[in-house]
Amino acid sequence: MIGNIRKRLSLLMFLQYFTGGATLPIMSLYLTQYLGFSGLETGLIISMSAVAVLLSPFFTVLLADRIIDAERLYGILHILGAGLIFLLYYQRSFYPVLILYLFYMLMFGSTEALTISITFHHSGEGGVNFGTIRRWGTIGWMAVAWLFSLVWLDGLSTGSNLSQALPLASLSSCITGLYAYTLPHVGCKPERVSRFFPKEALTVFSRKPVLYITLLTLFIFILEKYYYFGGSPFLKAKGFTDRFIMPAMTLGQVSEIFALSLLAPLLVRWGIKRIFLAGLLMQALKYLAFAFGEGVFMILFGIFCHGFAFAFYFTAAYIYLDSFCQRENRTGVHQIYSLVTLGVGGILGSLFAGRMYDLSVLSGVAAGYRLFWLTPCLILLPAFIVILFSFRESWWRKPQNGSSPMG
Repeated sequence: MIGNIRKRLSLLMFLQYFTGGATLPIMSLYLTQYLGFSGLETGLIISMSAVAVLLSPFFTVLLADRIIDAERLYGILHILGAGLIFLLYYQRSFYPVLILYLFYMLMFGSTEALTISITFHHSGEGGVNFGTIRRWGTIGWMAVAWLFSLVWLDGLSTGSNLSQALPLASLSSCITGLYAYTLPHVGCKPERVSRFFPKEALTVFSRKPVLYITLLTLFIFILEKYYYFGGSPFLKAKGFTDRFIMPAMTLGQVSEIFALSLLAPLLVRWGIKRIFLAGLLMQALKYLAFAFGEGVFMILFGIFCHGFAFAFYFTAAYIYLDSFCQRENRTGVHQIYSLVTLGVGGILGSLFAGRMYDLSVLSGVAAGYRLFWLTPCLILLPAFIVILFSFRESWWRKPQNGSSPMG
């Protein structure tokens, strides 16, 4: 029975990330190249995903507490999201796209948290199998890129392009919502509104090491949005066809899986400070490869660096933060951390990247993309210096009794 539910939860995770992977990697390209929006307009639309990060916890809990259990709400949100992304496919004007994308991301963003809640609730065993189940999310993200590019586009009429990813996301979201209703109904609920920001969670952020990493990650995530904003338009400008843009970007997921397998032993050997520095170094190498690499090899090398950059900084930051948590405040601490970094950082990063896209790429300057990618690379330098000279290894509470830092 346990093995069966684990397989069903793995499929749920696969479908969840299959749906997100259909549109999120290429949304900026769709908005700039196919709808003709400016960089700032595109940044504003993409920032709606970060606005949804800020709103979705309250939206989800208010509904789940008062109306419906989390499993059923998850299915409804996906079905509503399917309708919204399908409507978005037919919009060409800025404000309708902006409004529909906000509501779509509010639906889809809410399902991400519910996926984790449902998985932990059904899997049991203290969540020890969560990593194995979550891995299927990464597989789903990669699978949609290849399926869409090599099967979906090939099966459509001549002249089809990446805009077809939207109806695919709609179909996938509808299937995911219906599949959720086949799961056993055990009535799990998210935490209540009164438990969003408990006092003990807020107290954790009054500590210097926690506040330090939260503000630093906010800054670095602003720069990380450069990749999500500029990646697909950059590949298009470098001659990658629609069929190969998404498969090429999955190289970042391949390297992320490899980097995550190295993270635990390297944390023990190197310590958290060197891991953070390695993450920022890989981030800089990614942007330098994009700025100065002319051939396909250097571009793919930059994408490969992305997986290491993400695992060595952002995943390590979650591990570092969790070392300051207790069981009673863990959910609240991670919720606040996500709101600050993914929410506020996501909004600022999308707008900043959009504005720089206007000033560099769309302005027609000779070194358009070079200027675009060098900007975050140079801004990363002070963050590297701050960690090098002010971060203390002793701040990290290493796992005791030889346990893995990955939990």
